[in-house]
Order: sequence, then structure tokens, then C-alpha cells
Amino acid sequence: RQVRTHLDEVEARERTLREFVANTTHDVAVPLTVLQTHLSALEQTAADDEVSARVRDAMREAHYMGSLLRNLSAASRLDGGVPIDARPLDLAALVERVVARHQPLARASGVDLNMAIPSVPIVVHADATLAEQAVGNLVDNAIRYNHRGGHVAVVLDHSPPSDPVSGFVLRVSDDGVGVEAAELPQLATRRFRGGAARSRRPDGQGLGLAIVSEAATAFGWQLLLKANTPTGLLAELRGPSTETPTKS
Repeated sequence: RQVRTHLDEVEARERTLREFVANTTHDVAVPLTVLQTHLSALEQTAADDEVSARVRDAMREAHYMGSLLRNLSAASRLDGGVPIDARPLDLAALVERVVARHQPLARASGVDLNMAIPSVPIVVHADATLAEQAVGNLVDNAIRYNHRGGHVAVVLDHSPPSDPVSGFVLRVSDDGVGVEAAELPQLATRRFRGGAARSRRPDGQGLGLAIVSEAATAFGWQLLLKANTPTGLLAELRGPSTETPTKS
């Protein structure tokens, strides 16, 4: 009875903590989004180079804070056994939203962000919030661990006819710092941070790619990470899609 009582108390505390994280991230995300919008407008109108540089630095920090908050919320959901609300989802529209949201960060970082999506919707069965966070983490990483003058390409397409399952392929590639070959197998593990990540952002949490991997597993997708040529990282998501587009 004592063990059961203790376990019930622990479960209640964890449930309270998850609810606190969810409520806090939502409350902070709204004003943070407003701040990012103001900073983006200010960066485009700043006449002085020094002021513009300071605004870009502020934009990167604000974007990092937002990404961290969303990852904490996603990790809380994945850890807490919260049912995945999987519904028909237009993946092409999701990718378009993610890329548009990351354009200010790419501009502030001096990185060229490009996208290609098919004209016909690709409908998948997934939780919209977790799926958007997973794709956003891939794009965010590709920009953040790049260099001024670098490039990021986000390409979504139907899977080739040779694939046994009809579905999609989403590739996010960059020509940034990349990772060591020995680090690739651990790159999507929670709390693991490659050498480049540790030097670029010492206070990082190592959650981004782990969230992508765990969300992909929950949806029945596959995540592949490999070195890009000649430099950088290529992240690829593959999964099934429905035959007929469904309105959301």
C-alpha cells in the first residue's frame, strides 16, 4: 500500500508538471511571437548597420527561445503518454508554413532558405502540432548550424514508384558545419549534442532532433540523417500518405 501510494503521488506530480509546462509554454509563446514580428519589421527598416546587426542578434535569440519552448512542450507530450491526435493533414501546406515562419531567422543569419513542394497536396495521418514541430526542428537546425552565405533546401515530394508503400519524402539539406561520422548514430538521441552544436550553442538542450525522431516513430515515419556533400547535413523523413486529399 505504501509503494502504491508513493507511485500515485509521483504520477500526480508528473501530471501537474506536464500541465504546468503546457500552460507556461502557451502563455509565453503568444507574446514571444509578437516580439518576433516586431523585430522582423524593425530589421527590415533599420537604416544603421550596427542597429540592424543588433536586431538580427535579438531575432536569433527570440527564435531560439521560441524553439526551446515548443520542444519542451513536445517532449512533455511525448513523455506523458498523451494520446497522439492523428488526423488527415496536408503536409505540403505544413511545410510551406514552417518555411515561411523560418524566413526571418534565415535572413537574420545570412542563410538562403528555399523550398519546393508539389502542386498536389500530400495528405498524411499525423498530429498537426507534433508534425509541425518536427519539420520546424529540421529547418531550424539547418539554419542555426550553418554559416553566413550558406544554403538550406526544403524539398517535399511523393515517394518514388520503386518504394513499396505510397507516401512522401521530405528532405532538408544544408551546407553548414555538418557532424562527424561517428556522431550520426547518436544525433537523434535526447541530450546528445555534437561538437558543432556544443560550440555554437553551449546552453542548448539537445532536444531538437530527438523530438523529430520520436514524433516520426509515433506517426510510423522514418528519419534518416547523413552527411551532405561536400559539407553539411541531410535529414530525410519518409512515411505513408493517403490516396485521396482530405480537407482539414
